[in-house]
Amino acid sequence: MHIPRRTGPKLFAAATALVAGTVGAILTVGTAGAATSTLTPTSLTTTAGTTGGQDVSTLATQDLSGTTDNSDNYVELQGHTASTAYAGYLTYTVPSSITPSSVNGLQLKVNYRGPATAQQTWTWSVYDWNTSSWVTLGTNAGAPAWGNWKVLTFTAGGTLPHEIQAGTGAVRIRITSNNAADDADLDYAGLNVSSTAATPSATGTPTSSAPTAVWKPAKTTRLQYQLQPSSTGSSAAGGIQVGICAVPYTGGSCVKPGAYGIDLYGPDGTTPNAAAVQSIHASGAKAICYVDGGTWEQWRPDAAAFPASLLGNGVAGGPDGQPWPGEKWFDIRNTSVLLPLIDARVAKCQNAGFDAVEFDNVDSYRNNPGFPVTAANQLTYNKGLAGLAHNHNLSVALKNDLDQVPDLVGSFDFAINESCQEYNECNTLAPFLNAGKAVFQIEYSDDGSSAGGTCPAANSAGRAAIIKTLDLNATPWTPCQ
Repeated sequence: MHIPRRTGPKLFAAATALVAGTVGAILTVGTAGAATSTLTPTSLTTTAGTTGGQDVSTLATQDLSGTTDNSDNYVELQGHTASTAYAGYLTYTVPSSITPSSVNGLQLKVNYRGPATAQQTWTWSVYDWNTSSWVTLGTNAGAPAWGNWKVLTFTAGGTLPHEIQAGTGAVRIRITSNNAADDADLDYAGLNVSSTAATPSATGTPTSSAPTAVWKPAKTTRLQYQLQPSSTGSSAAGGIQVGICAVPYTGGSCVKPGAYGIDLYGPDGTTPNAAAVQSIHASGAKAICYVDGGTWEQWRPDAAAFPASLLGNGVAGGPDGQPWPGEKWFDIRNTSVLLPLIDARVAKCQNAGFDAVEFDNVDSYRNNPGFPVTAANQLTYNKGLAGLAHNHNLSVALKNDLDQVPDLVGSFDFAINESCQEYNECNTLAPFLNAGKAVFQIEYSDDGSSAGGTCPAANSAGRAAIIKTLDLNATPWTPCQ
């Protein structure tokens, strides 16, 4: 089972994957029963050769024409520079609202500048998940040798539903050169997905933006945080005590939670806790699904699905100064492999009836994960996580990661923080409050926190604070208001 702990700025600060700052933007235009969505890539994974180091987010916008050469606005695919033919693939994520069987068109549009085919042929292919093979889309035929930027458009053939990975919505587009004679530049790479089952209106927002229908907690909502599903008795369901009521710090009658943060799984550690969610909903409250998005835990039922290449150092802060047993940091740079695996967890949250999801351990760049993770990598990954939640019609909480709050407040619907008052960090959460979004604050009496020392400042600032113990059982639970 999960061992609760503070996982934030107090831990140790510390193929090529090139990832974006804005993940998988979608522009959807359609009428009832039909739509075309334009996706931009969530990652570029290079398997031979290298790149110029640019962000794949530059591929989200077509902004170069003529012979303009602004290296900040394109991705350079380097074969000649690396003395090898280039090979790599872009990953796109089709929203869960579009089923593979409903797709009746895939069209790739790229803005290309580089050699002509006489010197070097660049080929684009789409992956068929059913046959484990690549289906050729087209080449750089017709593009001049380092002349004007050239828009190339390719229409996918084959069996289109097989080109979308079931369960994750992943589409892979491979880019290869036939020799090491030269490099090439890409300014844009949009994937148009046409489907018959979607019913959207015209929008133009990234996947990390929340659908209008998701639950967005009020700033006055009271949180109960019970990650250990161990309660028993008539008021407990799925190990969660739903009938809890306590007198707040401000006094008066006892009050009840308006939201419960609980683990995805119930007491057996393998079954999604739908029973607790149903009981929480029956009480008039909302359910937040705890998912570890940043570290691997060997006791989770899907642990074997994560390849060894994704697993780094152990997570510091365990007993006797040792790493936590059975827990390792993920390589969050490898979004094309990791995000689909996390998406499967989020799908379980949705299927169990949760209203929101909370991803833990989303600040590996400030720790010692065993990989050269940067702040930009973390932003990309965290925005990708927010997109997964929204694609499943769930709201999403930012857990800790205080240094990146200004960059993430637009992608997340509310915040959950542990011990910000203990470490004098609560002011960093002001962007959420200023945006009208709830901040759930948890302080631990084991670490010396008390209601008298926490609640006046939290109440004054508008944070919804509670006092808990580190075991994160049902009680004690002391809300500040």
